[in-house]
Amino acid sequence: MQSHSLPYSCSQGLAFELAKERKFPDEFPKEGASITISDEFDLIKEEDEGSYPIIRNAKMSNE
Repeated sequence: MQSHSLPYSCSQGLAFELAKERKFPDEFPKEGASITISDEFDLIKEEDEGSYPIIRNAKMSNE
């Protein structure tokens, strides 16, 4: 079984780093499921002056 490292990205381009490691696919919601990601919002700055949003220490739930 494969274990994923961080960060993960959602379809809207918002990256997130999970607070606890999860095994894929067993500990992830089914494809198409609605989920909630919460915790610390941050921006990662690229060398080319661009940046992108990330949620650090993220907690994921599908309830």
